Amino acid sequence: WEGCLLSRIAKGEVLAVTLSDEVKKVAIVNLHRMIRDGTLGEDYTIANRDKNRQLRLDYYINDDKIKEILLGLQLSNLVKAEKSNNGAHPDDIVFIFKKRIRLMPRWQENVDYQDVNLYIKITWPKESDGAVMFIISFHEDEI
Repeated sequence: WEGCLLSRIAKGEVLAVTLSDEVKKVAIVNLHRMIRDGTLGEDYTIANRDKNRQLRLDYYINDDKIKEILLGLQLSNLVKAEKSNNGAHPDDIVFIFKKRIRLMPRWQENVDYQDVNLYIKITWPKESDGAVMFIISFHEDEI
């Protein structure tokens, strides 16, 4: 992170969070590196939130599928970046992705895969200096 635009944003040197191609590319590279080289629960974590748990209850989706989806995120899926609204992490920047995927619903008979719009919100907490990634949201989009 040090010396890159994301670091400057996290330090407050860049107040307006503008999604230039450079910012998008750095976020995607960091995300893919963390998923590819890291370990779930150590290097990156998915928040234990009701909405995130509900996705697993509604569809057949496991950790391997989540990794596949995260590794499949592209520049076009990154829709915005914004300052964190978490009082414990006011200087963090969150990156919001949206992606449409096909998942098999649970608890329904005689159904096929369904298109599901996902909302994915990710941050690299400032105090970790980019060494840890936190997936705040990984659930159905509420549009």
